[in-house]
Amino acid sequence: MSYELGKYIKNFIEHIEKNRNASPNTVIAYKNDLEAAALFFGKDKFVSEMTRSDIRSFMSSLSQNGLSPKSCGRHLASLRSFFRFLICEEIVNSNPARGVITPRSSKDLPRFISENDMKNLLDGAFRDDAIGIRDKAILELFYSTGARISEIASLNIDDIDMESEELRILGKGSKERIVPIGSAAKESLSKWISSRSKMIRHFERALFVNARDGKKLSVRGMRLVISEYLARVNPSAKNPHAIRHSFATHMLDHGADLRAVQELLGHSSLATTQKYTHVSIKRIKDLYRGAHPRA
Repeated sequence: MSYELGKYIKNFIEHIEKNRNASPNTVIAYKNDLEAAALFFGKDKFVSEMTRSDIRSFMSSLSQNGLSPKSCGRHLASLRSFFRFLICEEIVNSNPARGVITPRSSKDLPRFISENDMKNLLDGAFRDDAIGIRDKAILELFYSTGARISEIASLNIDDIDMESEELRILGKGSKERIVPIGSAAKESLSKWISSRSKMIRHFERALFVNARDGKKLSVRGMRLVISEYLARVNPSAKNPHAIRHSFATHMLDHGADLRAVQELLGHSSLATTQKYTHVSIKRIKDLYRGAHPRA
């Protein structure tokens, strides 16, 4: 990586942290994407010399290394944003990433867990201690709200209003939303809040804490917890995001309004939520073909 490119990447990261109110995960993604590009371009490449051909070569190398079209598209979007910043700073005159075609993502439907498997998961056996109570509360809250794993991990104890059965979530772009808590999740949370003090060794605002030191349970730690439980009921959908997909799919299957689901998920665009209608329609077609005598 050239010193010049490294310096401009650092300036760009500082810019999005201060002016775009970007989440920590977004900042890390931008930093990783741009540093990967900088390593590819080497020590002797100046930003003013970069061309569309250079960007295409980088994208080609990502594809050859096995990155998915979606991941390649994210790298390209990061480069476009980076060069827009450099143009605003009057460091370059044009954006070489602008005319590069974004790789087409495959239109795979979101993986989700069946309602029966979710019931088996949530009604299944948990450890008979504070850790088991915590784990059940995490899973119940995850399925009850459809929140992102980073949103659940960042919850504080005062984000819950048990009386109103509401949860305050800070989503992408620091956008706040209020979502309802189901009765099963409320019951599990009540038990966890009563047991939480057994894990805490000092003052801690985080709702979910780890058993090792009583501090906030990290996203990585929560991901490991959820993946372990998911593997018991559906090994093919052990990514924690499958619970969020399941929440949306099951809501739509039971007649929920698409815009209401959009609000609950915290999607800024209705188009993002609409992918779940394809899952529901596919399920309806499968049921139809299996039940209709002339299907």
